[in-house]
Amino acid sequence: MITNALVQTHEEHISFLPSERLIAEGPWTLPQRRLLEVLQHKEHRYASAAKICQLAGYSGNTLWYKATKDDRFLAALRTLGVKRSPDDLPRWQQRLLEVVQQPENRNKSGAEICRLAGYKHNSLWQRAIKDERFVTEMEALGVTIRRHHLPSHLEVEPATNIEEELTKDVWDIRRLKHDYPKHVAPTNYEVDFSWISNSVLREQIKQYFRLRLTRWKAYSFKRVMYYLKSVLALLPSDIHVGNIQRGHVETLLPAMSQSSEYTAGRGLREAKTMFEYMTTSPAWTGPRPPRFLIWEEDIPSRPEVLPRPIPPDVLDQFDPLLEQAEKAMKEGQRPSLILPMFWDVLLILRHTGMRFEDLAHLKMPNEHGRKGCLDQDADGYWWICINSTNTKMAREHRIPTRKADGVIQAFRCN
Repeated sequence: MITNALVQTHEEHISFLPSERLIAEGPWTLPQRRLLEVLQHKEHRYASAAKICQLAGYSGNTLWYKATKDDRFLAALRTLGVKRSPDDLPRWQQRLLEVVQQPENRNKSGAEICRLAGYKHNSLWQRAIKDERFVTEMEALGVTIRRHHLPSHLEVEPATNIEEELTKDVWDIRRLKHDYPKHVAPTNYEVDFSWISNSVLREQIKQYFRLRLTRWKAYSFKRVMYYLKSVLALLPSDIHVGNIQRGHVETLLPAMSQSSEYTAGRGLREAKTMFEYMTTSPAWTGPRPPRFLIWEEDIPSRPEVLPRPIPPDVLDQFDPLLEQAEKAMKEGQRPSLILPMFWDVLLILRHTGMRFEDLAHLKMPNEHGRKGCLDQDADGYWWICINSTNTKMAREHRIPTRKADGVIQAFRCN
């Protein structure tokens, strides 16, 4: 009773606060505060949960539904006039639910449900089960959603028993390699071998990946598995490294031609590299496949990758918006559209030309606005120091900048 009374009193207090004081006075978590800052703008109050989270700097919509479990946050939403409908699902999720409403479909896999809903791939199913509203609707129909939680980069711990970790059919590469890029999601380091139905082939592929631990970058494992799967999934279920022949490869080539040239080329090239390693490497102790399983002429030519600069008409629209945001922040006002932090990010990217992954790994300056990623040489020129090797260049380097561009100030403000 006391708790309910306190919540009611707090809600009544919130309802009389202007939006600025509402955010300043509430004991909010950081995600709640950022969400409320977005909702201060009336044009965002009817946006989807995913859009609100995106504007607040978060991917997905999980944080929104976590926040709405807090009665104080719900009271703040009511004060701001935000109305959310629990049935406000995207049309593609509704189509998935329509399939599951038929009792005979409730034990089917996510891939089968997607196919019955008219979708070719099961990626939509994986997206849907990340939405708490969709999961609630599914559970109301008696369908249990099996999900596993990957710890964040800050929570993951190195494996204490590496051999035990390597026996698993799903690897978290972050537990096996110390150094990995932190700007990509944890799922990019999850390597799943469980889809390989032939247990002999599965162990052989795992052994190949094990031998690559000291050679590949952390983000390479999942990428290689993705392209290998396009080839290995087409092999007969009883085929493994010990009995595969050139005829099996020739049989799957017509099916590979239905993929894009890039996917088919990468898949065949990764498979060729793997089989050649198993044939010739002294480190490989398993059965050796025949030489020349995959010929160079089997592999589609690599498509020419042209530079993709930002179109001039896009820059003509973007640059005035960036100038307006800079002016507003210099005058102590809140810029439009997105949070000041994201305008600073865009300003840095626009004036330096660095990649986002470089920016995500920069070290912040100290309280005096120096050190960290900023360095000033003896001639007074400023440099941005990129000390991380987890980038496309894979080495430390420096980028020149000018104080007049506002880049130095953008770093110091964050």
